[in-house]
Amino acid sequence: MTPRMPQTEACIQGAIIQALRLLGYTVLMTSRNRRRCYRCGAYSNAGDGCDRGIPDLLVSLGDGRWLGLEVKGPKTRLSTEQTILATDRRIIVVRSVEDALQAVSQACPASPAGRAMILDGYEQTYTAERPIPQGNVEA
Repeated sequence: MTPRMPQTEACIQGAIIQALRLLGYTVLMTSRNRRRCYRCGAYSNAGDGCDRGIPDLLVSLGDGRWLGLEVKGPKTRLSTEQTILATDRRIIVVRSVEDALQAVSQACPASPAGRAMILDGYEQTYTAERPIPQGNVEA
């Protein structure tokens, strides 16, 4: 039986951060900081210093380049700003740990560090000699 994958954006983002950091990547989280009004109890993003459309995660590729990953849940829609940035290939939209690992490996295919990918509940390590497979893979 395959373990159930996290479905909320927060769970997916946490799993992506953990996986990339375990592989040695520097990951910065840029998610907006929500504040609660002390008078009415409503949440607000106002004044947090983040521009609309900024990706949730910035991943250092180790060669001076950074990759912007926008984490979305299985059914979550992109904002107008995120759609424009994704269309222009300025950010990559990911909906799972596997999507994030694939995006990073495509952005930096010659990375000397091994990659780990979870397939059917088993962890397998991939290196430059044995790259991450594309498409459906049988373990």
